[in-house]
Amino acid sequence: MIRYSKLIIEPKYGNYIHLCQVEVFSSNIAHWKLTISKYNDGGFLQKLTNGDESDSVKLRLGKNYWVAINLLAYYNVFGLDFRLVSSALNAFKSFYVELTNDNPAVQYNSMNYSYCGEKDDNILGESDNFYTILCKTGGVKGQFVVLRSNLLSIYVVVSEIEIFGNYLKDLEKRSQNILFNKPCWASTIYSSRSHAYLATLGVRGGLFHTKRENNPWIWIDMLGMYKLFQIAILNRNNRRKLE
Repeated sequence: MIRYSKLIIEPKYGNYIHLCQVEVFSSNIAHWKLTISKYNDGGFLQKLTNGDESDSVKLRLGKNYWVAINLLAYYNVFGLDFRLVSSALNAFKSFYVELTNDNPAVQYNSMNYSYCGEKDDNILGESDNFYTILCKTGGVKGQFVVLRSNLLSIYVVVSEIEIFGNYLKDLEKRSQNILFNKPCWASTIYSSRSHAYLATLGVRGGLFHTKRENNPWIWIDMLGMYKLFQIAILNRNNRRKLE
């Protein structure tokens, strides 16, 4: 999104301005951060945070569908800016934003989520290019910024999501992915595009896939002794098939 080194406030009509407060927020802490959803989307979710506003991304949200941005550290988040797609303003529907330290792929526990804000049901005008959701005063703390909807299933179309907030601290060891880039073996692979190493590569567009067989398996060597707390598995989008 457009950035400037100065902020100028001028009256649109008349000769005076009456303001209660002016707030200026930090730089975009979501830039190139990991984006995940309930289903693997083939890597398209990465367009949400890559800084390219010419792209558009369709997000599936609902009671059982979510999209999350992993900030890769603990932050105090003040709000989010959404760059809208002018041809799809009617597809920017109602949803809400929460923060959590839990990986959204594990079982949802509302006690571990903090409410930030929401997109209301108001219809946007043709000149609306941005939409901002502000968290409560003082911000909301967490590692994952999660978008959900109270509806059963909807699609929301945006071009870019920017998040502003303050860094708090690095992730605790318990919150780090200990399987990242660890060596893998599998019972079979479906094709040369679905090798076992893609399961731990950290690239959302990668897809590990076995052949159709009885009792397929994947073996991951953690290269050490660990105590496991949670395992999150990102499923393939049903529409994404290997031919």
